[in-house]
Amino acid sequence: TPGTLTVGSHDVAFDSPTFVVDNSNSRVGLGTASPSVPVDIVGEGKISSHFTILDAGSLKVGTGADMVLSSDGTHGTIAAANGDLTLDVAGDITLDAAGQQIIFASAGTNVGQIDMAGTDLEIKSLVNNADLFIRGTDGGSEITAVTFDMSDAGAATFNSNIGIGVVPTKELHLYKTNGDPTLLFENSKTATDAGDFLGAIEFKGNDASSNASGVRAAIAAGIQNTSGGAFLQFKTANSSSSVAEAMRIQADGKVGVACSDPTAYLEIDPAAADTAIFSIRRQDHATIPLFKIVQDSSVSQGTGHCHITSSNRDMSITAGENLDKTKGLYIKTDGKTGVGTTDPLTPLHVVGANGLLLDTEGN
Repeated sequence: TPGTLTVGSHDVAFDSPTFVVDNSNSRVGLGTASPSVPVDIVGEGKISSHFTILDAGSLKVGTGADMVLSSDGTHGTIAAANGDLTLDVAGDITLDAAGQQIIFASAGTNVGQIDMAGTDLEIKSLVNNADLFIRGTDGGSEITAVTFDMSDAGAATFNSNIGIGVVPTKELHLYKTNGDPTLLFENSKTATDAGDFLGAIEFKGNDASSNASGVRAAIAAGIQNTSGGAFLQFKTANSSSSVAEAMRIQADGKVGVACSDPTAYLEIDPAAADTAIFSIRRQDHATIPLFKIVQDSSVSQGTGHCHITSSNRDMSITAGENLDKTKGLYIKTDGKTGVGTTDPLTPLHVVGANGLLLDTEGN
């Protein structure tokens, strides 16, 4: 029955070793006749309500105090003095922090933190410029899948392909079900000026040869005027040269080749004389074009004339749909020109019912 047990100055034993009082050492043993600590329990114990550890007290588990539960009145601590600490449960493990922060420390220094402000979840590195890594195992070897460089404003480096909406098969793979996947480049300026750029795609090489590394080609979108006009700029790099603009499409659709301000829907401005401006070549001819327009090398650029040549082939200019060479102008490789004939016998040979008409009066 419930009551009070008072022990005097003598040792007491009830059904030893079930309950033993070591009066001389101020110890009580449950399941042991030789208690080594103030309360020494050998065997299982059961608490139907709760077990209270006062401030500055602790509960030690293991002969070497392998795990210690303690409280200093403000903070509760679970410490593993030796080895690892394992949490093994049949269900889930819930970390419920009313302060909305779970902090990770190493040797007393806070190194990482999970914030749960509102409904958001944030993962932070608390050490200045310390990077964040996502690592795993691939084929038995550890790999770093993603690195976030905190010394470079969180620049992310992915170890392999990136897929958006799909398992990627290329370095960057975009997929959208029943839609057009889109890349968006956006300039945050609220007042753009002519010459500003909205975005660019650059192609870079690392060739060790002189002047062969770095950006070797690029496509950029720029602002042409302050009323919303924009152009596309295409850049290339010639051998041992830096990247430079090769072609531009203006806001009004005009295309300039070697020209940044085309005045026609197609304008080609070669940088040097005696340069083929335009040529057409068949696939079975590797070097000789069928037709080309060339700036004359004997005169300065812009003040001379150009050659239209068929590269040592006869050339015809006709207006008909059936390519009838007798219904137009026909020029032989020897310079003879025929009108109405493909076999001119003189420098100008005209064949036709009305012959050749010269009218100097405008009639």
